[in-house]
Parts: sequence; C-alpha cells; structure tokens
Amino acid sequence: MRAAALPILVLAGALSGCSDVVASSDFETNDDGWSMTGDVAPKPELHATGGNPGGCICGLDLMQSDIWYFVAPGKYLGNVSRAWGKRLTWDIKGSSTFFLIKGRDVVMQGPGVSIVFNVTDFPGLDWTPYAATLDVNSGWQLDTPDHPDATEADIKSVLSDLHALRIRGEFVDGPDHECLDNVEFGIK
Repeated sequence: MRAAALPILVLAGALSGCSDVVASSDFETNDDGWSMTGDVAPKPELHATGGNPGGCICGLDLMQSDIWYFVAPGKYLGNVSRAWGKRLTWDIKGSSTFFLIKGRDVVMQGPGVSIVFNVTDFPGLDWTPYAATLDVNSGWQLDTPDHPDATEADIKSVLSDLHALRIRGEFVDGPDHECLDNVEFGIK
C-alpha cells in the first residue's frame, strides 16, 4: 500500500504547479494582503476588472508630497534566499505621462541593509511589465546617500531575512492613480 501511495503524491505535486517561486499575487479575487505606505490610503483599492488581465490593486495619491508604495504581505518576507539569481516581476499602469518624477522603484529591506532597484522607463497608461533579477549584474544599489552598487553579500543578506518589499506606485508630481498586477517573486 505504501508503494502505491507515493506515485499519487508525486503526481499531485506535479499537477498543483509546485515550484520554487517565493510568492505571487494576481489580485483576481482580493488584495492578497498588500498594503500601502506614503502619500496614499493604507489599503489598496481592489478592482475586479481592468487588470492585466482580470483584477488589480490601485492607489490614489493624497497629494501630501510623499512618494507612495505598494507594500508586500508576509508571504513575500523572511528567508527568501532561494530567490537569489531569479527575478521579481510586476506590472504597473499609470494615470499620466506628464510631470513624471524619479524615485526608488523597488526597495527591499533586510537586517541592517536596504537595497533599491530603479527601472529605466516610466509606466505608461497601459500595463507596463517590469523585471529585476536578484544578482549583482542587474543594477541593485545600496539605499544610502551615495547609492553604491550592492554586492552579492549585500543582496544575499537582504534575501536571508527580508523585512520589507515595496514597489513604487507614485510616478507623477501631482495627482495620480496607479495600479499594480501580476507580482511574482523568485521566478526563473
């Protein structure tokens, strides 16, 4: 009987799509525990339609001058060392292409060190996909005033005990409304 049960468990694991992905959020039915920080309401708006495809979460700028971020829930945090060399991907849809501002696009905080990733282009009015590979060749920098490149040790330290993961939502100097969809962390 034990010999027959093993193939069924292996097959069940293969059918369920088991992978080494740390976490993902598609926002089809809920906000998946995401929150907001900065110049925005603390809870994102869930939109059942308008995503890429299906649902998405959105934030509305409160116009109090701080840049705001989408904040990942607990399932993205902790020891996520298995994400080293893999990618963080996400889609953003902006509300304007005027008065755009630069900022720290992804912030990851670990024990005593924070790293940032900046995208090379702004999101458009339609969904714009982004990806950041977690390695030393992809442009991660230390979140310090002089922004030196993050070393392998820096990135691995953050991944060994990730305390926070934030994805920038505000891109406009003025009123704006951005949406986030299809966040995947630790994909090949």
